[in-house]
Amino acid sequence: MINLLNDSIMTNPYPTYNELRESASIHEIHPGNSWFIGRYADVCSGLNNYELFTATRKTELFSPAWLRDECQSDLYLTPFEPPEYRRKRAAISPPFCQSSVSCLMPLMEDTAKTLVANVRILQQYDFIAAFAYPYVGRIVNSITGLDGLQTSEETRIWIQAVEQATLPNLSQCEKDKIQRLIVHQKTLFKEAIEVRRKVNKGDFVSQLVASFPNDNAQSNNELINAFELLIRSGFQTTVHILATAIIQLKQHPTIVDQLLSSPELIPSFVEELLRLYTSLPFVVRHTTQEKSIHGVTVPEGATIYFCLAAANRDPRQFANPDSIDLNRGAKKDPIAFGFGPHICLGMHLARLELQVAIKHLVPQIKHMSCPEEGELKWIKTLLFRGLEALPIVQHPSR
Repeated sequence: MINLLNDSIMTNPYPTYNELRESASIHEIHPGNSWFIGRYADVCSGLNNYELFTATRKTELFSPAWLRDECQSDLYLTPFEPPEYRRKRAAISPPFCQSSVSCLMPLMEDTAKTLVANVRILQQYDFIAAFAYPYVGRIVNSITGLDGLQTSEETRIWIQAVEQATLPNLSQCEKDKIQRLIVHQKTLFKEAIEVRRKVNKGDFVSQLVASFPNDNAQSNNELINAFELLIRSGFQTTVHILATAIIQLKQHPTIVDQLLSSPELIPSFVEELLRLYTSLPFVVRHTTQEKSIHGVTVPEGATIYFCLAAANRDPRQFANPDSIDLNRGAKKDPIAFGFGPHICLGMHLARLELQVAIKHLVPQIKHMSCPEEGELKWIKTLLFRGLEALPIVQHPSR
């Protein structure tokens, strides 16, 4: 039984994902009663079949039982299915539409331009700490009303704390620290909500607050959970795909030349980056009943890992699936943001964040060097794929 968290696999998981996808439609993986599904058609079909593969049992993945009641969160949408899911999603969808998200472009442009200027004068730096985190952090803090209440570094510390909450064998001291940070964060969310309830500033967070017109404990708690969903689902994933973008651009100098001469290709590069190196390699579901899946009997309550990273490289769906093709377009429907009713609410925001950042980073790529993928340390989790750090050496004279 294969353990996908083995260090040798974590360094470069894609050959293993591809092998599993091609050898069988479904595999049991470590730990027991966990199953891997990686073919494009099967992943799409499974994520659309919420009656058999449910998200309602996922709470323990992000909100463990040892947390005090005041620290628990359902992340607003995550553990629900239609029709309740559709009702809750409709309530917070307006600020996430493409036209609303485009209003954030001046903030993105200003932030990316400032951070590029800051790192350009450094000889050595960690790209994740010096660019990716503050870039995404400033945007996220702005759209959740936390600007002026919390720095992007403080947001990062909170996110890391809630991620650590799911680790086994935490000491009581570690648990207490995590819970203090969660309580503090919820207090900041309440302050941001109160400000927008008093004065509608016409911004992203004001639109979100306006979706919950009742100023009561239940409504505000739902809003806080929605803010948590927005930050926790959109912060780390975008940070880590930005780091991957740097690695891939360094490995493909001809693509850098193409993007420099034809900036209109940047959205195509972003789509290929998301298809090949999505920061969310798996979507986790649980079976609601015992079921024969492609001839394999899977018990009720089994954990199903639908592998987006394998599906997006399925040769049945994509020609030359392991290569970056700037002329591929989205015609073959990559599923980097999931599929079915739970498709990522923030996909338009993430795409625009990446496009703007990469536009400002591409002219700097030839002045940068970084280690090869195999020399870097990847965070050991299946929930997202990301680096602990991306060391950059700057070469101004090049």
